[in-house]
Amino acid sequence: NPVSWEEFSTQCDLFASETRQLATALNHRPTHPTNATTQQPHHPRASRPTNSFNPAEARRIQGMYRHSKKHAARKILATNSISYSGTKDDALTFFTNVFAARPCDTTHLSQHLKDSVPSIDDDSGHLASKLTPTEIQAKLRSAANTSPGPDRVEYRHLKQVDPQCKILALVFNCCMSESDVPKAWKDACTILIHKKTRSLRPSKLSTNRPHVLYL
Repeated sequence: NPVSWEEFSTQCDLFASETRQLATALNHRPTHPTNATTQQPHHPRASRPTNSFNPAEARRIQGMYRHSKKHAARKILATNSISYSGTKDDALTFFTNVFAARPCDTTHLSQHLKDSVPSIDDDSGHLASKLTPTEIQAKLRSAANTSPGPDRVEYRHLKQVDPQCKILALVFNCCMSESDVPKAWKDACTILIHKKTRSLRPSKLSTNRPHVLYL
């Protein structure tokens, strides 16, 4: 039976609350103790290839790259210095060919777009078509577990409670048909993080105007 939008929003809030409680209960289920005497010792296979790199060094470079890409590039190039043995004309020819304009056949491109992109009259492919549980399941599987909203529901909770995404498909399709989302979905928790004041060099300060520090 069709329900009002207010009742639908209330049911969405109830679903979020029950989802978090059920997922929390599933994560804290007692596990059956295993008999330590029956466990066989783990021996690595002799045919397993050994790492050809140092994992600690790889983690250090990854952290350096996340912090500053330029600094990481300079560090790597300084460690593994590679000199260019070509001429200036060779370098100019190479970069000219790489960044030169490419010819484009607009007729072929238009025909390819017409054949590949579904039209709005096709109910099976355009953006206004209903979402299927398979589509939502694929997106949810690849979604990173980001910070939750005020309801504290995370992607991992939805994966545990609705693994086949049948409930989510009903909820999302209802929102699409009404062109709206529940009010609770529009709420967010914003945390302001104070940044320290950046000090200006004395040479950058002008003696003819008051000193202003920009945050």
